[in-house]
Amino acid sequence: MKTIKKGILLLVLVIFASCASNYDPYSYNETVRLKEKTVKLVELGFEPYSVHAKSIDSLKVELNTLYSYEKTREKNEATVKLWSTVIVHDRGIIYGYFSLWKKKGSLNLVAVRQSIKDVTRVCLLYTSDAADDSLRV
Repeated sequence: MKTIKKGILLLVLVIFASCASNYDPYSYNETVRLKEKTVKLVELGFEPYSVHAKSIDSLKVELNTLYSYEKTREKNEATVKLWSTVIVHDRGIIYGYFSLWKKKGSLNLVAVRQSIKDVTRVCLLYTSDAADDSLRV
């Protein structure tokens, strides 16, 4: 859990650094959609991982697709760094959670609730900054 909290702090700093990035409605909408999908899966962490493995794999493909898209945008280094911190294989905030869930088979309710807060907080900050950017144009 300390790793998740440190990761969240790093993400917050990266998000604030990206305030000057260009607003992209596709990126914003996909981030919101994937946040909702991620939280729904994180909420199920107390259930056996094997029941949700295909959904998790599908989500990872979508997250990687958005990450690849973000890497193609100009002047978007801060957002790319944010995404790499969030999804870096088995160590990022989201992938790390899924890796732990897979390893343990299921997680306790306290871990699930904390992870929901962490994922929601990061995505909320990102989407709030992106929306603010659109108002500055």
